[in-house]
Amino acid sequence: MKAVSFSYSQKIYQRILAGFALFSLGVNPLINFNSAAIQTLLCCMGWLLIIANLYQIKSFFIPFVGTQRFLFILYLFLASIMIFRGYTIDYRFPWSSLQGAIRNHLSSPFYILPYFLPLFILIGIQRFEFKTFAKLNILFNTLFVPFFLLNIRTIYSIGSASLTGGLTEDANAGLAEYTAGFFVETSFFLLCKDFLSKNQWRFNLAIWVLATLTLAIGARRGQLLMMLLLGLSATFLYVQSFKGARKIFSIIGVIFIVLMLIGFYFYVENTLFAFLNDRGTSDTRSGVDKALLAQMNTFELWFGKGLNGRYFMPQFRDNLLGGWRYGSETGFYTLVLKGGYVLAIAYILVLLIPALKGIFKSNNSFTKALGLYIVLSIIELYPFGWPMFNIKFLIIWIGVAFCWNPVIRKMNNTDIKDTFFCYA
Repeated sequence: MKAVSFSYSQKIYQRILAGFALFSLGVNPLINFNSAAIQTLLCCMGWLLIIANLYQIKSFFIPFVGTQRFLFILYLFLASIMIFRGYTIDYRFPWSSLQGAIRNHLSSPFYILPYFLPLFILIGIQRFEFKTFAKLNILFNTLFVPFFLLNIRTIYSIGSASLTGGLTEDANAGLAEYTAGFFVETSFFLLCKDFLSKNQWRFNLAIWVLATLTLAIGARRGQLLMMLLLGLSATFLYVQSFKGARKIFSIIGVIFIVLMLIGFYFYVENTLFAFLNDRGTSDTRSGVDKALLAQMNTFELWFGKGLNGRYFMPQFRDNLLGGWRYGSETGFYTLVLKGGYVLAIAYILVLLIPALKGIFKSNNSFTKALGLYIVLSIIELYPFGWPMFNIKFLIIWIGVAFCWNPVIRKMNNTDIKDTFFCYA
C-alpha cells in the first residue's frame, strides 16, 4: 500500500461533519420536541450539507487491500442484498403513510441509513481528521449539561413511580437515554487524553460521570454497562502510558477509586439507585429473541428476512403494527433478522480485524483507543448496539480505516497529535 499523505485544509470534510451533527441532533427527541416534522427538517438540513459537499469530491477509493478489502466488499454486498430483499415482501412495510416512508428513509438513524454509512470512508483517508470531531465533542458535551440539570430530577421521580407501578418503565428509559445520548455521541474522546487539552479531557471525564449517573438512576442496564466499560478502557489507556513506579501508584489509585464507587453504590442503592437495584439482573430480552429466532426457517437464519423482516409478538398486538416487530432490542439478533448470521458475522469481522491491529500492533495510543472503541461497539451488540447513522458510528467506521492503515499505526503520539489534532 502506498504511503498516505495527510493534508487537512479542506472545508468539504468539515461541512460533511457539520451535516452529521445536524442529523444527530435532529433525531434526539430533546432537540426535536418529539415532533416528526422538526426531526425531518433538521435531518434534511443535515443531508443537504452532506450531499452538497460529497458532490464536490471527485474521487473515491476503498482504503483496504487483501482480506480486509474482501470482507469490506462482502459486507457491502450482503447489506445491498438485504436491502433489496426488504422491498420484495408481500406484507405491509413498517410505515403506514408516505410521510412515514420519508421519515424512515431520510431521518431514522436505525432503518436503512446505517448500512450506507461505511461508504463514507471511501472519500479517502487523506481527508480524515479529528480536530473537527473534537470541536463537536465540546458542542455535544455542552448541550448535555442543561438537559442533565433539567431532567435528572424527573428521571429519578419516574424511576420511583415505576417501582410502585405508577408509570411504565418506558417513560423513564427514553428520558435517561436521550439525556446521556449527548455524551454518547462523541464519547470516544474520553479515550483521547493524550491528544486533547487538559481542560477538554477533564470536561469529558466530568460529563462521563454525570452521564453514567443518569443511566444508573434511570436503570438503563445495557447502556450503563457500556459506559462503565468505556471508563475501564480509558483507565487502561491511562495506566499503560506510565512506567515503573508511576504505573504501580496509578493502579493503586484506580483500585482505590473503584472501591470508593462500590461503597457509594451500596450506600445509596435503596434510594438513588433503587430502580436499578429493583431491576437487577431480570431477563427482559430472551423471550423476544427466542420468538424472533423461532419464526425463522433455516435459510432465513443464515440469510435473514431482508430489511423489512418481521416477527410476531402477541403481547404487542394492540400497538400500531398489530403485534408485528421489525427488530429486536438486541442488536445482534436485529442483524440476524435482517441479513442472517452471514451478515452479522461479516459485520463483526470487518470491524474486529482492524480493531485488533489497532490495539496490539500500534505505536500510538490513538489507534489503540480507536480499536478499543470498535471492540466496545461489537460487545454492545448484545445489550443493544444497533448499527446507527450518527457521529458515533461515523467515528467507528473511520476508526476501522485508521486501525487498518499501517502508516497511521506506526506514528507516535506526537505525530498523531500534530496530524489529526493540530489545534488541540
